[in-house]
Amino acid sequence: MQSKLFRRQRIAILDPDLRGREHARRAIRATGHAPYVFADIEEMQEVDATERPFAMAYLGCASGDETIEQTVREVRACLGDTLPLLLAVKPVAVRRVAQAPTIAADHVIPLQPRFSELYLEISDFMWAHGPHPQQTSLNWGEFRFRPAARTVQIGEALPMSLSIFHFELALELFHNVGRSLSRSWLNTMLAPPSRAISALAFQDGVNRVRHLLALQTPAAWQVQSLEDGAVRLVAVAPEASRPALGSAVPRLANRARTGHGFQSLMTLS
Repeated sequence: MQSKLFRRQRIAILDPDLRGREHARRAIRATGHAPYVFADIEEMQEVDATERPFAMAYLGCASGDETIEQTVREVRACLGDTLPLLLAVKPVAVRRVAQAPTIAADHVIPLQPRFSELYLEISDFMWAHGPHPQQTSLNWGEFRFRPAARTVQIGEALPMSLSIFHFELALELFHNVGRSLSRSWLNTMLAPPSRAISALAFQDGVNRVRHLLALQTPAAWQVQSLEDGAVRLVAVAPEASRPALGSAVPRLANRARTGHGFQSLMTLS
């Protein structure tokens, strides 16, 4: 349960990559704060000044140094020079960008292809620069996911460790309760860079998660296999799909400005 003293803060997210900004959005929500998501700087600049008192900004940028420098400069012009700014760039560019005197970021990290790794990076940055995270787990009903340990606890049972793939696949399902997730979408959110996951590997992974977490009839949560390799997690009990108090989804007031028809899905790869 959240402390009565806790104050949810607005966090700006700017990343042109769908997977990157969706991971960041989910990570911010998992800390108990309110993500404002932008696909480009123009979207951010369109926000009225009265809506811009952000407590922190996350910027994902896979471009070259000149584009990174320009984007950081534009974000600073839009949000202010003192706002804590976490910048994610390609791994090979981290040291160079971090040492560049013309790039005004408070901390530079490598772009993370996995949600759980980005969640930990964002949490660490929040502890160092504020606002502090309010939660350390992501909860749905009796299911408690802890990214730092990569464990899942069901009710009062002992936490179980999952492989990184099964952990992130399970969270992708839970962040999309009731939604049909195509194999294409799962590849977009879970596959390693420049490498697709085969249909057989996905099916084996889904079967493994279903078995480990008992997501099958007659349980209150069930993973359904659909046509064309799609899958869907459904909550049989009406209240089951609602995140527990202090869990990863703070409320719809935490607006996400991610473009037209953007589907909110979360990953842990």
